[in-house]
Amino acid sequence: MKAARYWDHDRPLIIEDVADPVLRPGAVTVRVTACFVSPTMASVMASASPPPLPPAPFVPGMNVLGEVLEVAGDVSGLAPGTPVFCDPLVRSINPGAPDDSAFAGYFGFSDAARGILARWPDGGFAEKAIFPAEGVTPLGAAVSAGPAMLSRLGHLGTAYGAFARGGYAPGQCVAVTGATGILGVSTVLLALAMGAGRVVAIGRRPETLERLVALDPTRVVAAGYDSIPAGVDLVVDALGHVPTPAPTLAAIAALRRGGNAVLIGGVAGDLPLPYGSMLGREIGVIGSLWFERSAMATVLGMIGSGQLDLSALQVDSYPIERANEAMAAAAAPDRPDGFTHVAVVPA
Repeated sequence: MKAARYWDHDRPLIIEDVADPVLRPGAVTVRVTACFVSPTMASVMASASPPPLPPAPFVPGMNVLGEVLEVAGDVSGLAPGTPVFCDPLVRSINPGAPDDSAFAGYFGFSDAARGILARWPDGGFAEKAIFPAEGVTPLGAAVSAGPAMLSRLGHLGTAYGAFARGGYAPGQCVAVTGATGILGVSTVLLALAMGAGRVVAIGRRPETLERLVALDPTRVVAAGYDSIPAGVDLVVDALGHVPTPAPTLAAIAALRRGGNAVLIGGVAGDLPLPYGSMLGREIGVIGSLWFERSAMATVLGMIGSGQLDLSALQVDSYPIERANEAMAAAAAPDRPDGFTHVAVVPA
């Protein structure tokens, strides 16, 4: 099969013919139909000191859409021909296990993840891939959205995880920091689909904020980091890799008594949280890395029913042969706003 493989940080991905993945217990193989291209992938692949990576050479690419080809004998509930989403997050689940979370085909969050990365090294920049069956979810009616568009599912799922962990209830006021990026736009769309009474979109790109307000002018309002209205029930912090926590702290300050802030972004600085204010206002600050396995079926159900409307989104697709161009496009400083994402789509 054709694949784009990482060999070293100072080389581009190499387009090669490699052996098909071999089915093993607890797994499924899929024919890849699309794979998301993260805006951070180019910098991770080019870093001389990256987070833990799979042993080279490996096939990068997370958030894979595919069609099931083979199902291991110990796996039930999946059948060949089924269109699916393949969740890249793999971790030990037994009580007392180390924190060894890793994204198959991408990176781990600690040195403890190296074993998982060695067992599941490859991702979706290939014609075929293999994944643990426990993370494979049938698309159902959402298949009509198309695999390239659905490669954004990791971001929609991450937003859903934030709502679940933040104790969200329909009708509440949700503030989204970093609202103009891919994760932020996805979070605003999900807030509208889940019945938010008001969505405060916070960001620094006026044109994108206008597009967000246009999604539902009766519920979406735009704000800068110095003009966040008070009385927010839930803050979802979707900021990218910014060097200061000041925007996040400004949003937390806007929480009502008893509100929660959920951190799903990539802020580089630590949060100097105001102890007395947090205690007195009884607010919570919660980290949320990803989402529970069952959440993806819920998100796909919302898309399939039309409750979660993706019609405002766009996707730029590249074949495997242009995987390096796809990474550069996703990382470009002048790339489109969060309404557009990049996907590798095998021919």
